[in-house]
Amino acid sequence: MVHKSRSENYLVKSENIPSSKRSEKTKKQPEELRKKISKITDAVKNLECSLLESKQHDRQLLLNTHGEKVKNQKLAYELEEARKENKQLLNVLQQQCSNDPDQVSRSASRSQLDRTSSYSSISMVHLQYKYEELLASHEGLLKVLESKIKESQQCYRENGSLRDELQTLMTQISNSEKTIETLCNKYLNLKERKDRKKGKFRSSSFRQSICTALCNKYLNLKERKDRKIANLRYERDTLRLVHNQLVQLLHKKCMDEDRLLSGQLRKSAEPNRALLLNEIRCCNKLQHENARLNQENRILRSRLGIADANEKNST
Repeated sequence: MVHKSRSENYLVKSENIPSSKRSEKTKKQPEELRKKISKITDAVKNLECSLLESKQHDRQLLLNTHGEKVKNQKLAYELEEARKENKQLLNVLQQQCSNDPDQVSRSASRSQLDRTSSYSSISMVHLQYKYEELLASHEGLLKVLESKIKESQQCYRENGSLRDELQTLMTQISNSEKTIETLCNKYLNLKERKDRKKGKFRSSSFRQSICTALCNKYLNLKERKDRKIANLRYERDTLRLVHNQLVQLLHKKCMDEDRLLSGQLRKSAEPNRALLLNEIRCCNKLQHENARLNQENRILRSRLGIADANEKNST
């Protein structure tokens, strides 16, 4: 019964196997299943040892019962021999009594009858005691035999239950082996897929190196372009400042000359001189306007050149 409780515990443990997860537990499950299989094999070995012990115990019980049967037969044989001896004694005494002559006196006949009665009474008492002893020993042996038979039947029942448990454990071991085979096949398939992906990755590493080199080259070109654009913007801003300052200076110079000519024009009394000064004044204004327009034209051309360069770089 102890082995039965142990086997039930092992059955409960084997039924409560945790479900496998797809990613990380696929590697841990074969080890856990191996540990559980080792535990199950240990339990099977223990059950086999207990089965062998029970068989040896059954053999010992059979040997003991056989010995008791032999003793019983021996005692029955001795009892039968004693009965035969008693019968023989009785027959001898009866023959002696029948062979005596009729002429023997009554005293002799009485003495012989007393002797035969005493012999028969002694032999009967002895046989009675011996029979009672044999009967008591026979009843005790029968009780022992019944108890041994009950023990052997209980051992047979335990052996049957152990055989059933062993069969269930063997079926569970076969099922666990099948699950291990399926898990191993899945693991091998996953490993093959992983190896294929590694091979593809290694073959594409050269492409990746080329792509990285091209990307680095593109980034360097972009940095150079950004630097050039920044420099051009800086130059544009500086040119704009210089242009504004130059325009201011020209405007100031023009205004100064205009004030000077207007003052001289007021002071001059001659009409020719006044016309000359007026023409000079108009000429200065036109020159100033021409210089301003030329400067704006250059700025616009420089802007158009930067825009064309940006469009070419973008294409």
